Amino acid sequence: MVAAANLLFGFPLSRSRRAARPKWLPHSRWNPSGRVESFVVDDNVDAAEMLAEALRYAGHDVREEHDGSSALAAVTEFRPDVILLDLGLPGMDGFEVARRLRADSSLAKARVIAITGYGQDVDRRRTAQLGIERHLVKPVDLDTVIEAVGA
Repeated sequence: MVAAANLLFGFPLSRSRRAARPKWLPHSRWNPSGRVESFVVDDNVDAAEMLAEALRYAGHDVREEHDGSSALAAVTEFRPDVILLDLGLPGMDGFEVARRLRADSSLAKARVIAITGYGQDVDRRRTAQLGIERHLVKPVDLDTVIEAVGA
């Protein structure tokens, strides 16, 4: 899986070259010491793992979960700075997860970014009403995601 992500995103295959700036990441955004606690919530395990690996490579700490209930349980012990949330989760969808995240005062400073296949105006309005700061539609550009996490 990591090798596939390495090939797909142009990462070096060797971890010994980890400090090298990725070709897809402009120099102005490359800050290996500016770690952001990031939380990826996506039921597509492969997509979540690839996104998490890209964020790790950009210097961030990342945790991932694959359903809404697990994400809400995990967030009580892992207080992320940024939550990258798929809206089309099975069971408890991402809209409900976002509502519950925003109701938790201990997460008031956490930024929530939707990464979703839902791109209609009604979806964007709904995410804005829930306090989701960015609404990125899949497939997402990695530069955009890295910029959103680091912003």
